[in-house]
Amino acid sequence: LVAYEALSGRAAFDLEPQATVFERVLKDRPAPLVGIREPVPGDLAGIVLGLMAKSPDARPASADAAVRSVYPAGMFDRRRTYTQA
Repeated sequence: LVAYEALSGRAAFDLEPQATVFERVLKDRPAPLVGIREPVPGDLAGIVLGLMAKSPDARPASADAAVRSVYPAGMFDRRRTYTQA
């Protein structure tokens, strides 16, 4: 959610009563990043939405895999290993 909101400049889901927001996070997909705020490269927008996938099988298996999926966007050092602290 943080990456989506940082790139789009808005909340992924409307700020409704808190219980409704939690339900939407669990069930709904946010609007595509491309077209909300320019320029968000399509490949980066796809990566962010993939990180927000509802099914665990559709998300990267680890933090390292998530960071490595960003390489085509040229954002991180390929030689470094990224792990959770």
